[in-house]
This record gives sequence, C-alpha cells and structure tokens, in this order.
Amino acid sequence: MGKRNYPERQEQLKFIAWLKREGIKHHASPNGERRSQATGSLLKAMGMSAGFPDVFIPIRRGHYGALFIEMKPIKGGKVQENQIEWLRYLREEGYCADIAYGFEEAKRLVSEYFRLEKHQST
Repeated sequence: MGKRNYPERQEQLKFIAWLKREGIKHHASPNGERRSQATGSLLKAMGMSAGFPDVFIPIRRGHYGALFIEMKPIKGGKVQENQIEWLRYLREEGYCADIAYGFEEAKRLVSEYFRLEKHQST
C-alpha cells in the first residue's frame, strides 16, 4: 500500500497539538478516517454520524453553548452536504459552528470565540 498525503489530517494534528498546549478541553470525531466496512457499520450502530464536525470545544462563550469546527485542508477542501446540514443544525440549536481551512484559520476561530463575553445575555 502506497503512502498517501492527508493534508486535512496534518492541519488537524497541528490544531489539536495547539489546543493541548493551550490547555483547551476538546474532543475530535474520527468520522472521516478510513476503516473496514465492518468497523464502519459498528461505529454507525454505536452512534457515529456522518458529517458531524471534526472538533468540539465544550466551553460556553457569549450566547453560544460550545464551539464546533469542521476542518478542511487549506487548498482543495470541499464541504459535503451532510457536513453543511450538521453545521446548520448546530447553529440553529445555539452553538457556534464553522469551517476552518487549515490550522491557522482554526486557531483564529478559537481565538475569536474566546474573546466573546463569558456570560453575555442574548
């Protein structure tokens, strides 16, 4: 099996390492990783949902309950319809949910999110 380039994975690895250095609690969903059909079926039965954002930061800021980020590579990242649906749903439910094209944009989203007032009323 040949070596493949995974630019989105590399950007997310940098982002997760930064979150850890900053002491920011988070969770990453491995939805897009390759796996066997049997494992994929099992994970789906256990509740994994296609299109769910890659990174979840369960910290309340402003009128948002948490931050969700869908990671994409800097170049050539295409947002799938199921990802758009999840982002729309999360926004409707009062969460901040956005797309980041690479590590730097993800870091900027988190920085902007954290600048929101901690207990701002709606």
